[in-house]
Amino acid sequence: MNRILLCIFLACFCLSSWAAGNKELYKCLIKGKVSYTDQMPDARLGCEPVFGRKPPTTESTATGQGAENGSPVADSGAAKPEAKTTPADKELEAKRKKLNEADAKKTEELKQAQQRIRNNNCQSARINMQTLQIGRVARVDDKGEKYYLDDAQIAKELAQAKKDVDEWCNK
Repeated sequence: MNRILLCIFLACFCLSSWAAGNKELYKCLIKGKVSYTDQMPDARLGCEPVFGRKPPTTESTATGQGAENGSPVADSGAAKPEAKTTPADKELEAKRKKLNEADAKKTEELKQAQQRIRNNNCQSARINMQTLQIGRVARVDDKGEKYYLDDAQIAKELAQAKKDVDEWCNK
């Protein structure tokens, strides 16, 4: 019983500390006083994150331009500052690149395999059509006995063979 309570207590403690650690905390300097908040503050207040990500800012508010007259200047043509890349980010990007290359390779192999199948089907359809154009065609039935196709059957199979050639060779 005590072990179960201990496990439940530890799970709750870990969960609460995890949730508290994932919050973003902002430090703001307003009229000379420092205050902390967990809400995303207005960009004009000059707040910076203490824990977590930095809030999105434009270059003009990040450099202090436009703060003299009390309003930030929105410069739509300004280049955004580059984010610092950590070794973990570089490793993640390398993994993504490797996965993309592997996907591209698989896609290319699949296209090549489909093209080989198409070429084989085209060749088979052409051979079948040439065989039917020769004239007398023999087949073997279920009992293993040989029989010859009459002119109507040859014409029907020849029409189907032409469709197969059009389907497999002309695309």
